[in-house]
Amino acid sequence: MMVHAVVPKVVARAVYLRNHNPSAFMTVTVGLRLNHEHALDSFLRAVQDPASPSYRHFLTPSEFTHAYGPTRAQVEAVEQYLRSEGVEVTGVSRNRLLVRTQGAVQSYEHALGVVLNDYVYHGRTFYAPSH
Repeated sequence: MMVHAVVPKVVARAVYLRNHNPSAFMTVTVGLRLNHEHALDSFLRAVQDPASPSYRHFLTPSEFTHAYGPTRAQVEAVEQYLRSEGVEVTGVSRNRLLVRTQGAVQSYEHALGVVLNDYVYHGRTFYAPSH
């Protein structure tokens, strides 16, 4: 399973304090990739082009999900993986792009291959992935 953690740019300028408490509880919304992104780009250009037969022929939310959203099988694979890592899945968005979860920091670190640290920047303390 390929995971891309986003490290905020501020981490490079912040002062490292310590590793985040591994037993701390957190909620995380996991974003899944769209399918057929090139086709979606083409559709978006066509729907805005007055010369295109697709001009202003917008998709309903369910048509969008069917054409470009993650499949049920893809979502189920993500859910199964997260559960196997000790993360509880609490919900999935209608378009299947977002999986809501909760669990211990250490479960997320292992599942996502990240290390969460505490930092301080301009007097404000925050936690973020280090890589």
